[in-house]
Amino acid sequence: MISTSQGMMLGRIIAIDGKPLDAEQRHKEDLRLQRLLDDPSQLDNKKKEQKEDEERVRQMVGALPDAFIYEYVGSEQGKTGEIRVLKFHPNPNFDPPTRELQVYEGMEGTMKIAVPQDHIVLLEAKLFRQVNFGWGILGHLNSGGEFIIEQSEITPQHWDLTHMKLNFTGKALFFKTINIQEDERTSDYQEVPPLNLAQAIAKLKQADTEIAANGGSHSRH
Repeated sequence: MISTSQGMMLGRIIAIDGKPLDAEQRHKEDLRLQRLLDDPSQLDNKKKEQKEDEERVRQMVGALPDAFIYEYVGSEQGKTGEIRVLKFHPNPNFDPPTRELQVYEGMEGTMKIAVPQDHIVLLEAKLFRQVNFGWGILGHLNSGGEFIIEQSEITPQHWDLTHMKLNFTGKALFFKTINIQEDERTSDYQEVPPLNLAQAIAKLKQADTEIAANGGSHSRH
């Protein structure tokens, strides 16, 4: 994965289960990325999707101070120094402004913060009860669901996501099953110069070529 100078995140599959893609699979990846250059509507859709995702994350993170009541339980040493550990549970006075934020009403867990950097190192939360949407008419999430977010200092003064796990089940509109299962880890971050869309795609293709030549030795950027 690589970030462009316009703030877009581009990704390319380079291997599956440690095995480089075959010629046909690589060709499909080439065509998928090329469409972003050739078709403005494809690029606009991707920009819109990423913008919506970023806004959703901002809302979820922005609500954390109001959504929970926190209790300091101690500190520990981390790679960057002191890590303060907090336990949290729902704030009964929190009135979630969106359906997505309603999930906080049934969550409790642990937050770890690096000081003095003031960055979240770990956010681990679990649904201790079922959470209903629209009085249960629109759906619900089952108790036992969880999410985990971990961040690390990639370069001095720059922090980024290194682990995200989502595990939720439930029902939507009585009939549709909700089943969110995702566990993503990122590593081997590297700085690159500012790249436009075409340059970023070319660099992704170069990485794919190197992986194919090396027979499967790969990393995630």
